[in-house]
Amino acid sequence: VNVADDASQSVSDLLKRVREIAVQASSATISSADRTNLSTEMSGLITEGGRVADNTKFNKITLTNGTTTTLSVR
Repeated sequence: VNVADDASQSVSDLLKRVREIAVQASSATISSADRTNLSTEMSGLITEGGRVADNTKFNKITLTNGTTTTLSVR
C-alpha cells in the first residue's frame, strides 16, 4: 500500500504543477516564448506522470497504470 500511496502523492504533486502552469499560460500578459516554455514543461510533467504509473511496482506487479485488475493479498 505504501508503494501505491507514494506514487499517488508523486502524481498529485505533478498535477498541482500542471494546474499552476495552466493558470500561468492563461494570462494575457505572458509572451509567446513563455507560453512555449510552459507547454514544454507541461508535456514533460505529463510524461513523468505516465512514467510513474508504468513503473510503480510491488513484487513485479504494476500497481498504478490500470493493467492490474485483480490483486490477491494473503
